[in-house]
Parts: sequence; structure tokens; C-alpha cells
Amino acid sequence: MNKIRIPAEYGILVFGILISLVIIIWRIDLAYGYDPTLIIPEERQPFYPDEISYYCGTSIKSFSLGDFLKSFLQGYPMSINLWGNFIYFLKEYGIKWYYLFFIGIFFYILFGIVLIKILSLLMGNSIDRLFLYLIIMLHPGILQIASSWLRDIVVITLLLFSLCSLLKKKPFSFFLSTLMILFLRSYMVVINIFLLLFLINKNRKRAFLISGGIIIVTIFYFLVQPYGIIYLKQFGQKFIPRLIENFSGINLWLFQGKIIPNGGLMDLEVWATYYYVLTYFCLYVYIIFKKRIKFRYVLESQLFLSTVFTGLFITILHSMIFGFFVSRIKLLTWIMFVISTASIVGNKEKMKGDLDETFIYS
Repeated sequence: MNKIRIPAEYGILVFGILISLVIIIWRIDLAYGYDPTLIIPEERQPFYPDEISYYCGTSIKSFSLGDFLKSFLQGYPMSINLWGNFIYFLKEYGIKWYYLFFIGIFFYILFGIVLIKILSLLMGNSIDRLFLYLIIMLHPGILQIASSWLRDIVVITLLLFSLCSLLKKKPFSFFLSTLMILFLRSYMVVINIFLLLFLINKNRKRAFLISGGIIIVTIFYFLVQPYGIIYLKQFGQKFIPRLIENFSGINLWLFQGKIIPNGGLMDLEVWATYYYVLTYFCLYVYIIFKKRIKFRYVLESQLFLSTVFTGLFITILHSMIFGFFVSRIKLLTWIMFVISTASIVGNKEKMKGDLDETFIYS
């Protein structure tokens, strides 16, 4: 009788679900007596601002391709976020706000399952795979969005699904997940373009030049807008500090002692900040300890370059036009970095054939 082997990662997934449920219970208790539709800005502690805007319907979006393209030509690109429409629909349908938390749990489970598939493809069966899975699933930033009705856990899950689709040569699945990302957080489609460019062929130079062109066009686009001077000033002030933060977790406020927990909802954001610094340090040491500085396979360099361009793109946007550089935004680069680490230190010897031929389009 054949035994059914269940990956050890599922134990970590269950543990993460339990932690998320505890956070949800705490949040419900914290919000006892509050109504999300009545809370004014100064009293938002029980809920995140985006949760309130989704629930109250203030972020309802109407969408047409013509309006979307027109907004780009006019210099005011439309932000597509139909997640707010979905949450407001559930609220109007009679779903109470405390049930909405379980949307995050559902996508946390999907996130964990897709992540297992990706790490299995890149690393085979090894204790290293379990270690990397552990640090991702128990990241305070992941647990923060898993215990909310924010769109971020959905978007990051779709990002992983896109990557998994490319690795397994499933173009339709990749197209579908990219389309869904477009409707939830439109600018993230560019990250999928980076993945596509670097993973569909072995011509890294061409992919590098096209990706670099996308970065240059992005900067130029915002500089020629009516507020271009302001964007340029913000870029000059914020780009280097945020680039360092995006690839190390280190920021000035940490050295100034301004990031401390206060017993409120934002404590998860605080712990995530420290977690970034700790895990980036450990991952850099981990790569060096494994003596995997040189890329042995095309896939390693492709994922690494995808991560670099993802980090650059996110940093540019959040230096020029977007506001706070919060944990759930930095997760995009961090998760890509961990996956890139998995490809570098992965146990390729236990996998049949050359990864370049197995996963990369010829």
C-alpha cells in the first residue's frame, strides 16, 4: 500500500493559519463597538484606512479601456482597483465586516500552496526549502494582510501564481493571473512583464535592455507631467534611502528609534520592519555560506535579474509619486528575493535534467 506523503510545509501553513486567526480575534475584540462606516480618520485604529474605504464604498471604481488609456495620455494614470467594488458588494449583500477577515485567510492558504509548488520546483526535497518556506509564511507583513480584507494578499498570491505558470510553461494561466492583477493593482503588471522577459528565453542581454528601457520610460513619463518638477525633487530625496530599504530593510527611522510597538493595530507593521532587516541579513549570509555567489544555471540569473528590476521599479514609483513605503509594498521585492535565493541555493542534484531546459522556454 502506497503511503501518501504530505510536505512538511503544510504543518507551517496550518500554524500560520492559527496565528492569523488569533490576530483576527484580537482585531475583532479591538474593534468591538466600532462601525467601519462611522469611523472618522482620527479614530481608525481598529481598521486600516483601505479597509474602511472598501467597506464604505468610497473606493468604488468604474472602468473602461478608453478612460484608462486617456488617463495615461493626459498625464494622470488611472489606478485600477476593483477590489473595493468587490468588498462593497459583499457589504451591500449583507455580509458583516467581521466575516470579511476570512477572505484573507482563504488567500493565505492559496498563497501557501502555490509557494510550496514554486519552492519544490526550484529546490527539490531539502531542509533548506522548509527554512525558506518558514520565513515567508511567518513574515509579520504576510500575517498582517492575511488577517485583513486588504487586496494585497490576493495580489501577491497572483504574482506567485504567475511565476509558477511561467516555470511550468502554462501561458494561459500566466495571462489569466496577469489580467486579474491588472484589475486589482494595475502597475504590478510591469512586474509580470519583467518575469516574462527574463523567463521565456535565454537571451538575458535583450531582456536586460528591454527591462532597462521600461525603467527609463517610467521615469521620463512622470518627469514630463505637469508636476514633473515635484516628482523629480521627491525622486532625488527618496530614491537612494528607499532603494537601500527595499533591499535590506534598513531605514533612518530604525536608527532614530522611532519604530517601536505601541500595542495597537500597527504593531504588525513595526515587527515587519525589524523582520525585513533580520531576514535580509540572514539571507545574504545564507547565500555566502552556501558558496553560491556564481550563477550555475540560467534560471538563477533570470530570477535574480527579475528581482533587481522589480525592486528598482517599486522604489522608483514610491519615490516619485506614491506615499508611505509600507510593509505590504516592500513584500513584493522581498518575496522575489527569497525565491531568487531558493534558485541559487536549491538542491538541483535531486532534480532530473538541466533546469535551463526543464523550465525555460527555448
